[in-house]
Amino acid sequence: MKLLFFSILGLIFFVSIDQSYAQTVNGIMDVVFIDLGSAGDSTLIVFPNGKTMLIDGGLKNGYPNVKSVLDEYNVDTINLMLATHSDRDHVNGLTELLQNGEFQVDEIWVNPIEDTGSTYQEFLTSAEGINVVVATTGKKIELDNTVDAQIISPPDHLIEADGTTATLDNSNSLVTKIVYNDVSFLFTGDATHTTEDWLIANQDSFDSLDVDIMNGLHHGTKYANSENFIQATTPNLVIFSANENNQYGHPHPESIQRYENAGIRTLQTGLVDDIVIQTDGTRCSLLLDGEPEQPCYSGVIVVPEFPLAVIVLVSALVPTILLSKRKTGFI
Repeated sequence: MKLLFFSILGLIFFVSIDQSYAQTVNGIMDVVFIDLGSAGDSTLIVFPNGKTMLIDGGLKNGYPNVKSVLDEYNVDTINLMLATHSDRDHVNGLTELLQNGEFQVDEIWVNPIEDTGSTYQEFLTSAEGINVVVATTGKKIELDNTVDAQIISPPDHLIEADGTTATLDNSNSLVTKIVYNDVSFLFTGDATHTTEDWLIANQDSFDSLDVDIMNGLHHGTKYANSENFIQATTPNLVIFSANENNQYGHPHPESIQRYENAGIRTLQTGLVDDIVIQTDGTRCSLLLDGEPEQPCYSGVIVVPEFPLAVIVLVSALVPTILLSKRKTGFI
């Protein structure tokens, strides 16, 4: 009788456990920077409630990698697809995904640049029947009410190009900021130095640029990833989507050096495979293939594999199991 009493007491404790531990069981957000080799850029975000967002899809020959990650995370519906801009190493894989019809896509957001080229037009044709929205600064991503997510660039009036290192389309890539309690992300597409200048000048309008984890602008080009932008964003971890020894030299050694000079860790998909971030909004785990789970950055702890709630539940059940075995003569 006493064992049963303590078992029930343990279960009551499990039910009434602090909300932060309960969140660990059901409140994990996954962010997967997909390794596409030399085939561009793609990131999957699985929100705490299970809703999904896919940012870009790389080139068509990178689609198998994207599909593999979607399958691994049991994704059958992409609730929001973001095409940051019209470059083929960002949208061609999305075109392939849409044409194959293997996944349901609820809505697509694009930047305001009207690209009439065949690559982008094929993408738009593939999206027929799906709601396509032109997104600009301040547009909220309302997939999960526990996460603050919004487009912070480009503005309605667009960001100017410089004619050489900052094209109009790249400069107006969709830039997305996601804040899950204490852990924040910035996704930048192929944003340029003119994008950086605009974001710095207007950062008060979206509660500062300060973030914890960021993908390097335009795969790490030296023409962006400036010292001023690094000082404004102060990331703890920067991830470059680029293959080793690619034809564009991304990420450029100058860009890497700027981050290292600021004491910021950098990782590159082409060197370490998929880069996975798991966070419950307070703790944050970095998962790299072949390496033990580690904190995303200094000062944060990993999300425990076996949260306290599970330990409490097991502890509550053990006395009952032992009692049952005694009665049946197994121990």
